[in-house]
Amino acid sequence: MHTLPWRFAQFHHRRKVPLHWCRGVTPECTSAQPLRHQQWQQILLGLRDFRGQTVGARKGAAHWGIIVLEALENNDLAAWVRESPSVFAYTGVLTVHAIGLAIVVGVNTLISFRLLGFAKGLPLTALRSTFGAVWFGFTINAVSGVLLFIAEATKMAVMPAFIGKMSFVALGMVVNHFMKSRYFSDTKSVQAGVVTPLARKLAWVNLVCWYLALITGRLTGYPDLVTSWFHI
Repeated sequence: MHTLPWRFAQFHHRRKVPLHWCRGVTPECTSAQPLRHQQWQQILLGLRDFRGQTVGARKGAAHWGIIVLEALENNDLAAWVRESPSVFAYTGVLTVHAIGLAIVVGVNTLISFRLLGFAKGLPLTALRSTFGAVWFGFTINAVSGVLLFIAEATKMAVMPAFIGKMSFVALGMVVNHFMKSRYFSDTKSVQAGVVTPLARKLAWVNLVCWYLALITGRLTGYPDLVTSWFHI
């Protein structure tokens, strides 16, 4: 069994956590009374339910969730992404991830703004082909995102901002699919340039989802700030 990496202990930022979680990685990892942040970690990893009761059959540091996260973070590929000085490692993967997100958010913004009445000179029929670009950018994000996740799996898996980001990304892709299947599949309306009320509502939801995904994604770099703001 590998010990949890120092990043996991650092994530707590002077918060006391149970000794078996860090197993002596830092002096700060000592037994203490339960904290709200600790309870969230245990809920997310399946060690507690939402009533705060310990799940007896799954408690302890050997819980499968922690084992899986440790295995992901300690494999050779994750170590290369995290520790290699190569420009193609963490820096390169993060750059590619940002490019993919720019494609997804940019194209979704273009579609949504047109449905909300901006750039009326742009034919609605021309937007049909842009949905392929969204999936292209999403594929880039998915591959690069997996690499970034495994590089710091124990940290990211319990980070509220990361969970929020993934939720908004998933919802954004669902809304994007509905825009294509529920509106752009209506050939008559699209060719006539008629934007239905449903299309406008989906456009608003689409914008909200993707820009919240951007914000929460940026906040993953500031876990202590999120903790101080929301006390989680």
